[in-house]
Amino acid sequence: VNLGLDKLIQGAKDVEAMKVVLAAEQVKLEEATLSTNKMLEGLEVSSAEAKTEGEQVAGIKSRCEADAERIASEKDSCSNDLAKAQPFVDEANAAINSIKPAHIGEIKKLANPSDIIKLVFDCVLILFNLPLNKVQANKITMAKTEINWFEPSFKQALLMMGGANFLNQLVEFGNTGKDLMNDETIEFLSVYIDVEQFTPAVAKNASTAAEGLCTYVRAMKYYHEASKIVKPKLEALAVAEGQMEAANKAL
Repeated sequence: VNLGLDKLIQGAKDVEAMKVVLAAEQVKLEEATLSTNKMLEGLEVSSAEAKTEGEQVAGIKSRCEADAERIASEKDSCSNDLAKAQPFVDEANAAINSIKPAHIGEIKKLANPSDIIKLVFDCVLILFNLPLNKVQANKITMAKTEINWFEPSFKQALLMMGGANFLNQLVEFGNTGKDLMNDETIEFLSVYIDVEQFTPAVAKNASTAAEGLCTYVRAMKYYHEASKIVKPKLEALAVAEGQMEAANKAL
């Protein structure tokens, strides 16, 4: 009997001890559960953030692709507009190539050049931003037509032609100077070019140089008018390409 009581007492003690152990393990389990829940919440937040970032990247990528298509279309438009201006450049270059130093020398020797020659050289002075004579009323004759005009500035033109690099200056203007022309220059040129008799055909009857230069100055006017359409597009295109490059770097 005593042995049985001892076992019961010892069993009760073991149960109490087990309760203490289980209580301690329960605390650990609750702490582990809490830690696990926090970790899962953190993973859910990270997943949501990753999803949001992924959506943002996808949005930027989509906008970049749309911008790339738009810019490609604008480039095509600019190329088409530039193609319209190019024939005037080609025409001007061909005109200058047709003029030889001897042709200029012939004009310099003329005691009294025809009025079409004088007007052509007025236009070259205007292109080069060189001074013209003070405006004085005068009459000129072109293609057997008398026109109320003003005194040409041929003496100034002779000084210009006296330079050793006159033809090279014309070539250089055709290469780079044409893009520096402003509306005021074209307005002055138009006064001459709009005259019905101011044509290469009329100038050809006076001299080869006059024909070439008449073609040249007319081509410069038409080039400027065509390039005015292109330049704003090219500037806007450069800005758009810069923005797209920045967006691509952000991806």
